Amino acid sequence: MTKLGKINFTNQNLRNQSFQGRDLCGADFTGADIRGCDFRGAKLRGANFTGVKAGVSRGRVWGLIVRCGGVAIAVTLAGAFGRIWGLVATGLVAIAICRGETGIIAATIAGMSAYVGCSGLLIFLDGDFTRGFLLGMSSMVVFGIAALMFLEVMKEMEKLTVTSFEDADVTDAIFDRTLREEANLFGLKL
Repeated sequence: MTKLGKINFTNQNLRNQSFQGRDLCGADFTGADIRGCDFRGAKLRGANFTGVKAGVSRGRVWGLIVRCGGVAIAVTLAGAFGRIWGLVATGLVAIAICRGETGIIAATIAGMSAYVGCSGLLIFLDGDFTRGFLLGMSSMVVFGIAALMFLEVMKEMEKLTVTSFEDADVTDAIFDRTLREEANLFGLKL
């Protein structure tokens, strides 16, 4: 564990920082914004958390939503203009850039299914009812799978954005009533 010594974090914006496993004994967090911070396994003996802002930080969640939406739109447009190879190439690039994040994979699949669904609609309107119907239905099924994947990602993101004191040593740490109530709300022990 890294020892940081007595540190003064008074009134600082520490949102989404990881202090996992660190020695922060006696640290002063008075009035700091610790929403989304990870204190799992940290040594927080005698630390002062009076007046902190804690709980959920939605920044990471909204960032993922925006990135996924952008990927879904890019993949759909690539399919519309570049046909299937443009669609596949754009999807692979999006997944590679985001290092295979499940949310980005779900957005890529959603974009691909949107392209297939639109193609199915055009084929249906062009008179090939069976092929158009099958493409449309398969698109809906794949889009549903992508939506379920994305919902699972969002559930995981919500867990990550909560201030976490799991397995932290909070002996003699000072917490005000509000932080204790939030901890109880999220099932954490202080």
